[in-house]
Amino acid sequence: MPVFRPISLFILAALAAALVPGCASSPPTTAKSASVTAPLPQVNSEKPSSVVAPAPAATKTPAISTATGENSGLPPTAVRHYRSAATANEATSPAESPKPAGQSKSPATSASKPAAPPASKPGELLPEAPAILSLPEDSKTADQARALTSTEAGAQLKIINAVVAEVNNDSITREDLLRGLRSQMALWPAKYSPSEFRARVRQELLQRLRLEISRRLLLQEAGKDIKDEQREALEKEVEKDRQRQIAEFEGSLAKWKDHLTAEGWTPEDWHKDQVEGVTVASFINSKFDPKVVVTRQELAAYYESVRVSRYQLLAKAHLLLIKLQPQDYGNDADALMARANALVRRARAGEDFAVLAKEASTDATAAKGGDWGTLQKGSFKEDAVDQALFSLPVGSVSDPLACGRNIYIIKVAERTDARTVPFTEAQDEIATEVSRQKRSKMVGDYVNGLYQKAYIRIHEENL
Repeated sequence: MPVFRPISLFILAALAAALVPGCASSPPTTAKSASVTAPLPQVNSEKPSSVVAPAPAATKTPAISTATGENSGLPPTAVRHYRSAATANEATSPAESPKPAGQSKSPATSASKPAAPPASKPGELLPEAPAILSLPEDSKTADQARALTSTEAGAQLKIINAVVAEVNNDSITREDLLRGLRSQMALWPAKYSPSEFRARVRQELLQRLRLEISRRLLLQEAGKDIKDEQREALEKEVEKDRQRQIAEFEGSLAKWKDHLTAEGWTPEDWHKDQVEGVTVASFINSKFDPKVVVTRQELAAYYESVRVSRYQLLAKAHLLLIKLQPQDYGNDADALMARANALVRRARAGEDFAVLAKEASTDATAAKGGDWGTLQKGSFKEDAVDQALFSLPVGSVSDPLACGRNIYIIKVAERTDARTVPFTEAQDEIATEVSRQKRSKMVGDYVNGLYQKAYIRIHEENL
């Protein structure tokens, strides 16, 4: 079954990977997208419902309001948006929150408190949990839902929608943040207690909200100067990806649409998400790629900083192994050794070592012809085997090796010696890495600047 992943997940993953360790999404469906850095704080993994962020700057007037006045996980350099500690619990209305210059009015939805999400209904996955997820009334009960596959459960699941944030004149909803997790979340009630479930959902909402705000800010900037011919080119790129995905579903448009539905997408939503993703990627590529310049001195300095950890390579060898155990020979040591010597003679006479391993070995790799694959020096648990593997000539078969009461026979299929990768050989890889880091820093600084100018309101009561 092909794996469906909308391009927005790549943008979110790239935003997360740069400065938010542990928060990453799956790779994209499209072949080419941007690497993005966002100035965002980490989520406290020990307390999923909390967000780690610096204390607010009390001297600045806030430009972000929340229903509770709590820290909503905004970037460290956007601390001017927070209320001071002394007034953190006071209600903040859109009227109290100044907007950036040039914005004539606040978003329409910020004029009043958003409507509360619908009440829970019979058949809800977790009736005792906040009204975030539910099943249709005529669908499976909660117990039955736990027996569904992830795709079936995802198709059954409904995310009760509500606005969770406003970014300038754009709104972000629960559906926007959780849609791609639909099939996974439908199975969470079978894994988590109600309190753990609520904490997990809130963690996902917070992580994805911080990243989605950055993505929306970039998208808004990208849309300001985009030309008609650029839009047409992006549309063609998305259509190519749509056709590629349909081909993965045996060329069936109906099967592709069914899979979208199970993952929480309509074809229209999918198309919009893809266009937005390639728009942001194209914007970042054109704006920042030409500005990335890396000197040879920078490359050399970076090489030295990672040489020991990345470019000093241990010796490696490809191991084939036969293991004999005494209980298979009536615990008769002489019989065990006689069998081992016979196998060594046959292997050295030219018989296929893999065939011998399948015939005689009791190791877990016997069915694969005793093939352990490539191992680094010092990684095999028995010292005698490890020493033989890295001292015998390549292609040779060892004498019987006694390790405790067991006997091992090995063949060295191939081996590479320990070495340090020289700078000249690593230079291209290093240039890519240093360029990526510089580019990510530029994008992160740029996104931070967008935060400073943006009107952002978080509806924490809907998280």
